Amino acid sequence: MNFCFDCKFFAPQKSIYGNPNELTEKNLNEQFEGECRRNPPVIGIVHPNEYDEDFRGYGDFPKVFPNCWCGEFLPCARAVLKHDEDGHCPIS
Repeated sequence: MNFCFDCKFFAPQKSIYGNPNELTEKNLNEQFEGECRRNPPVIGIVHPNEYDEDFRGYGDFPKVFPNCWCGEFLPCARAVLKHDEDGHCPIS
């Protein structure tokens, strides 16, 4: 299965992991959050502030986990390199 972990649109929490191409298979089972950057950010929902004025939250990318998946998968550079080194294709 093609997980977000191996997708070029997956952006892990930079404060924890930095460059997604430096992730390893051991990171796949860790429960860390990332963002799907396939589409532009979605504008936040409207919240009333303390003055009863509507306040719209900032736009956000959808939050995902490394073991999530969707139909928009494209392999990241790390996944392509893994395919070349191991001789099997994780992107089928």
